[in-house]
Amino acid sequence: MVYRALRIISDYSLLHKEFLFIRQIAVSNGYPLPFVLNVIRVTFERHRLASSSTPSSSFKIDQNKFNKNTNVSVKENLQKNQVLLVDIPYVGRLTSTFGKKLLNVAKQVKPTLHLQPIPRPFPKVLTLFARKDPVPRELLSNVVYNVNCTGCSAGYIGKTCRQVSRRFEEHGKVRLPSSPPPQHFPTLTTTSMFSQRPKRNVPIVNYALKEKNLDEAIEDIFKLSDEKNLKISQSAIYQHEVETGHFIDWDNWKLLSKDHKFYRLLIRESIQISKLEPSLNRTVRSVPLVIYPDSSSLFKAKFKMKAGV
Repeated sequence: MVYRALRIISDYSLLHKEFLFIRQIAVSNGYPLPFVLNVIRVTFERHRLASSSTPSSSFKIDQNKFNKNTNVSVKENLQKNQVLLVDIPYVGRLTSTFGKKLLNVAKQVKPTLHLQPIPRPFPKVLTLFARKDPVPRELLSNVVYNVNCTGCSAGYIGKTCRQVSRRFEEHGKVRLPSSPPPQHFPTLTTTSMFSQRPKRNVPIVNYALKEKNLDEAIEDIFKLSDEKNLKISQSAIYQHEVETGHFIDWDNWKLLSKDHKFYRLLIRESIQISKLEPSLNRTVRSVPLVIYPDSSSLFKAKFKMKAGV
């Protein structure tokens, strides 16, 4: 139809009316409007280039005027087909009634607007309340932490798969004595005094350690304490406190990252160390931050060539 109009019509006004008629017929038959406009534009451009190459051009069309009219018609069609989705709470029949009233109001206010009410259920009660208490910061695990010195700008970045409090004790943090649990003394009543079963003649078992076993247990305790003290003395944070006399702010430590995978936790620690550059860290990174350190090893031949092939 577009080719037929271009071959027969030689006037711009008549050609424009014919294009509008073609567009109306195509849209009525179910073709999308952008597709129809694109076909008209491509066909017209092809015909214009072909006619400009030949000296005998049948007509000359103002391209700017044609594009302007086409854009105006596209904008008008988009405004007519504007869709607005509205979420409304679902409460049964009242929801459908409320949706119909919204459609009537939208038709009266803006007839070109297509309003689509969507009923949505109410949020569950479980989403409004936390089912578990938050874990205290000292009991977090699989984290990358940052501690700073109170007397200078020194800092340390580390990672731990265990609880943060246990890792801080290995750095030299002093564990504060916890208050003993309250003691509850049983009270005797008349019913409990007379309802007790008689004691049986059961031989008394002595669970106390023998003298030899007691000495071995004491030696093990001293060994563990010596190993713990040696580990603390090798910590860079503890050495900084001893050398400078400063104190580490253990209470205001920062949580930099979390990950339950050990290798990814090492990568996160390495990234934070290279980013913040703490002065107490002895290593630059925990793992190499290179995806393929040796690319030649990736393309090694996995078979042997036979002689004479």
